[in-house]
Amino acid sequence: MNYQITVEPAEEPITLAEAKEHLRVDFSDEDDYITALITTARKYCESYTNRVFITQTWRQNIDYFPRVIQLKVNPIISLTSLKYYDTAENQQTITDNSNNFQKDFNSDVATSNPIQLNKKYIVSKTKSGLIIINQERAHQRILYEEFLKSVTLNKVNPQKLLHPLEIDFSKADIEIIKSNKNILNQFGLDFDLKTEKINIKAIPPFINAENLIELFNNLLFNIQNEVPENSFSESDLICKIMSKTMSIKNGNYLDLKEQQYIVNSLFACKETMISPFNQKTYVKINYSEIENMFK
Repeated sequence: MNYQITVEPAEEPITLAEAKEHLRVDFSDEDDYITALITTARKYCESYTNRVFITQTWRQNIDYFPRVIQLKVNPIISLTSLKYYDTAENQQTITDNSNNFQKDFNSDVATSNPIQLNKKYIVSKTKSGLIIINQERAHQRILYEEFLKSVTLNKVNPQKLLHPLEIDFSKADIEIIKSNKNILNQFGLDFDLKTEKINIKAIPPFINAENLIELFNNLLFNIQNEVPENSFSESDLICKIMSKTMSIKNGNYLDLKEQQYIVNSLFACKETMISPFNQKTYVKINYSEIENMFK
């Protein structure tokens, strides 16, 4: 199952003027940058809360036909159409005004909340039993697919820094960064190389400027010590390393929203069962197995 936006919002929840008034900016040089920040902030909050804040159109694809279809984007205003393939493999379409199905857009579908165990696992209840998710490996998979899609489709929009940031490195580290500069540029990291430092001018929206030093240090460590041997390309390799570098680590406490984000985002991935490093992301325990434990 996956879902994607097909029509972007025509406007943002706040205007450029409102944002500039809040920031106390009275000049127009950074209008494009502030406008981009508004969009980035709105998308982050929508992803975090799993709710949209402004009218937009989404498409959700499901590989099977369940009795109840739970729409992943809320709240719902209307359903444009429901398309499916019948037993003869002919596409059929049901519109929003059809009487062939019932819809409930007024309330969220009730689901049991996940719980975190030992700051490492997320346990979620299903109809047949329990799913136990390794939070770090799951987040690696989520980030890897997001990064790979962004790089492949060239949809990373770098955010220009108001004040370029300089970071010191050894000559050996500079050579490693230099050899991967083109790929890092594709991620939205725009920087100039000097003898023993880099000058960062722009970063992708998913990276916090305050964490750049830690990010590069972790990136260098992973390139030097934990390079996967089965990557298909340089971009695939960097996507894997970036996902490992930026993923939520085991040992970190996650609140309920963060747990729900991991669960929902993992099962929206194309590959759900293994991390980018071929490690299990989750295991299932059926109720029958639990019953057998008490015999």
